[in-house]
Amino acid sequence: MDTYDDNGLNLPPVSAWRYFKFKAATIQSERFIEVIAPDEESARFGVGAVRAEEVTLVPMSGVNAWLAAKQMGTSVIQEEIKIFWENMATLADSRTEMVASIAQCTISAKTPYFRGVLGTIIKAFRSDKIAGSRAYEAFALFPDAFDAVSVGMVASASSTGDYSTVYRLNAAAVAAAGAVAHRVRGAIFEPAFLFFAGGIIASFILFIQLPKVAEQFTAMGNGELPPLTQFLLDFVNACKSPLVVLVIGIPVFLFLKRAAIVKSEPFQRLILKLPKIGDLVRDSALSRGVRVLMMQSAARQPANVMFHAASRAAGNIVVRDYFKAVLSALESQRAQTTDEAFGQEAWRVGNTGLLIASQAEIGAATGDMAGVYGRISADLDTQVSRRLDNAIPYIGKAGLLLTMGMFSVVIIGTLLPMVGMNDGTMKTINAASAKK
Repeated sequence: MDTYDDNGLNLPPVSAWRYFKFKAATIQSERFIEVIAPDEESARFGVGAVRAEEVTLVPMSGVNAWLAAKQMGTSVIQEEIKIFWENMATLADSRTEMVASIAQCTISAKTPYFRGVLGTIIKAFRSDKIAGSRAYEAFALFPDAFDAVSVGMVASASSTGDYSTVYRLNAAAVAAAGAVAHRVRGAIFEPAFLFFAGGIIASFILFIQLPKVAEQFTAMGNGELPPLTQFLLDFVNACKSPLVVLVIGIPVFLFLKRAAIVKSEPFQRLILKLPKIGDLVRDSALSRGVRVLMMQSAARQPANVMFHAASRAAGNIVVRDYFKAVLSALESQRAQTTDEAFGQEAWRVGNTGLLIASQAEIGAATGDMAGVYGRISADLDTQVSRRLDNAIPYIGKAGLLLTMGMFSVVIIGTLLPMVGMNDGTMKTINAASAKK
């Protein structure tokens, strides 16, 4: 993850951050605090309210730097971000100043990397590079921790002054997004682990043991190898050719570049056309966008700000264009009201668009658009959760069957010539006994 120098802080990429260990003295006791930060100054701010007596700089290996950068994608960090926003809301209720609130939050930070992020944000505030009215820019320094939507919400609070509500909305958004991601990761972890472990064992048998067994079978004059064994042996030999290495290398390259592929427009349009999966992706993207509308509406933001934020949060190009089209209908006065604009553009997202339009009509009649957006988002989350409940058992079974099938083919292909060798040996012994 790279940070950017928008405020003159000259922040290096995470791979260049360093590992600091503090001996920190508190009123109760002494303890060691670990911080991963771009420099010692940021690391000291990351210690928070405790007083650091000793500091040791530990050079980070490339592996540790990579792990620090990847921490932002883990459920631990997502939970930590949620707790951070909740603590910020509580401190805002007590009218604690923002920098002091962040400093208190560093004490409860669980990971050294997030502690360093908060320390660098405090450093940005205290370096006079960011004015109080532009406090959101400090959070924008770390887009992997604080996305554009949460930063935009903090920016809206700068004008309304209602930081407590905004912080709680950010915490709710992180919790809702993390719940779906956690369930998906939990569903694929076990079958993925089994397939990976089975693949390693099968590869060892296939590339190490099978050629030895085939060589012994041939040396004993048993004739041709069983068809399955011969097929596996041909596969092993083919894997050693440059052409096959290239064929295998292309999928590996695509896997490494999967982030760019997933974000590409053709892929995002294609995945919405897949049965079941397309509905899941579309409803999940719509839920994120409508949740942002709820957050922005609760913060009393104008329509252009609301729909721009929703389009950025959607995560799918088709859904992004849907929110942009609704805003365009309002700005061009093709639609006089929000519910009318939703109705005109409902065709872009199918039946779910009709549901949003009908609910928006109720919101326009009652004047509670924030509440209606919240109910729509909750309904879409329920649909996504129901689809995941139906799909998760099949994901596990499919992964288990795939692993067992791969493993069984390799084992059977290896055992067949061994059985043939035993039969040949027994025939030789019986023939020798008959001669006697």
